[in-house]
Parts: sequence; structure tokens; C-alpha cells
Amino acid sequence: DHRDLHNPLRRQRQMCIRDSFKSRYNLSSSSYSVFGFSAGSQFTHRYMLFSDDKQIDKAVLGSAGWYTFLNNEPFPYGMRNMPIERDRYEWFLSRQVLFILGAKDNDPNHESLNNSRGARKQGANRFDRGTSYFENIISFSEKNKIPLRWRYKVISNLDHNTTIMSQNAIPFLLEGLDY
Repeated sequence: DHRDLHNPLRRQRQMCIRDSFKSRYNLSSSSYSVFGFSAGSQFTHRYMLFSDDKQIDKAVLGSAGWYTFLNNEPFPYGMRNMPIERDRYEWFLSRQVLFILGAKDNDPNHESLNNSRGARKQGANRFDRGTSYFENIISFSEKNKIPLRWRYKVISNLDHNTTIMSQNAIPFLLEGLDY
């Protein structure tokens, strides 16, 4: 429920998950990177928009089936009536994000593609919806004079394929790390 976005118990659960992961793997970094493909991309971009977590340094978003656009469409397809402050938009757009789409991820009848009216308004397929979303991000950034650090990449001859998408995400996520 979108009314629960700023609930203190929700923030506590987010911190518990993060702290548990850090403890389990003996991690000391105060920031982290995340990769979401398909439904994972849907979760990741919404988590970045609506959570209080500001520790994400880098993210890769790959071929979501639909998005929450930065426009006045009703939630979850847009931001109408959502309690988001300008500083959250600034944080969201200032992250290092690689936005990846497969040029052949264009099946309007794919079995896992959301075909609700709201999703179809974003485009006929994942490629069209992703292209529209990225254009929306650029437009929102320019209109609101908020710097944008996102990168856009289209992989030719790629359909909805986790392996190849991951192979393209890894270099970006590892870039600049001392390991």
C-alpha cells in the first residue's frame, strides 16, 4: 500500500534486511550496488524512489515490464498523490544508473509482460516501455533542473535474456572498485 511508504516499521524492516546482509557477508561498506532485471528492475527503480535508503551507489535497471513514470499518471504507473520530496528525486536521478534494454525485447505477447491498461499506455512491449521511461526521466530532469547521471544502453539482438543482460551489467557494477 503506497500510504505505508514512510511507515517507521517499514524503515526498520529495510534496515534489518540491509544489516543482516552486511553481517552475514562481513561487509563494511556504507554503500552498495544493485542489479534488477525484469521484475527485479521494477522493484529496484521503485525501491530507489520510495524507500528511505540512500546507501545505493550504483544500480543497473534491465528490461522491466512496466515502470513508475515521473509524471502525473496515477500510482503505480505514475507519481500522482505520492509523498515524494524534491530531495528524493535529486537523489534518485544523481545515482550512477545503467539503464539497459534489449533491442529485441519487443514481444507484446510475452507471457510475463503486464498488459494492464496502465502498462500498455507506456508502450506495446518492454523495449518501447523502457525507451519511453528513459525519455520521461530525461524530460523530468531537464524540466526540474535536476542533474542526471544515468546511462542508457541498448543491446542489439537481445531479447528477454537474464544471462546476457547480467554480462552487460557486471562491468558497470565493478567499474571503479578496488577488489
